[in-house]
Amino acid sequence: MQEHTELAYEIKQIDNAPIWVATYTEPYNAIVDAGAVDAEMTSITAGMEGPIYYIPDLRATDVNFGQIVEGMAAAFQPGVKSFYNDPRVKILTVGTNELIKMATVAAASKQYGEIDIQIFATPEEAIAHAQAEIAAS
Repeated sequence: MQEHTELAYEIKQIDNAPIWVATYTEPYNAIVDAGAVDAEMTSITAGMEGPIYYIPDLRATDVNFGQIVEGMAAAFQPGVKSFYNDPRVKILTVGTNELIKMATVAAASKQYGEIDIQIFATPEEAIAHAQAEIAAS
């Protein structure tokens, strides 16, 4: 299991599989953290074949509407290449906050590049989903 720590998040690879969990904590800064994760995950996954499963766990953050909008604008800029809109990447978000759920729906809109994001209540559920997809392929 690889481990990388920086800013208000920690990224862990699960069992050497193409599955990474990013656990976010306070003080959460949507712009700074999204940019840092984009750079880190782009580097980690360079040259890998897909699918790559990215599981952001936002349960320990106290996100507000402004942070959601800022983070999505930074992460999902149509026409701008990033880890988040890489076609190899499947995003499985963990969170129970209604704003996080709303953001997953908004990500599917044309404004944010029509990104398909699934939401789960726990990282374990998201990891199990990713593992089942990998096993089925």
